[in-house]
Amino acid sequence: MKRIEIRYGGDSYSIGGREPGELMEAIAQAVDSGGAWLEVNDGEGQQRTAFIHVAPGTPIALILMPGSEGGPSDG
Repeated sequence: MKRIEIRYGGDSYSIGGREPGELMEAIAQAVDSGGAWLEVNDGEGQQRTAFIHVAPGTPIALILMPGSEGGPSDG
């Protein structure tokens, strides 16, 4: 299972169980469509479900957590 940290709006979130390439494609589709909501986890320890709005011009970073693989260079 993959765990990906997301930096968005100065805050950190995470997503588990998704491949990095799949997540990058979902973000690209959100941007291409003018914007969409992405379900993420918020919080340390007891996580809460959160939604972030991804749209054109929105800075977002994906960080693969140790032990995760499957980023853009993996094909």
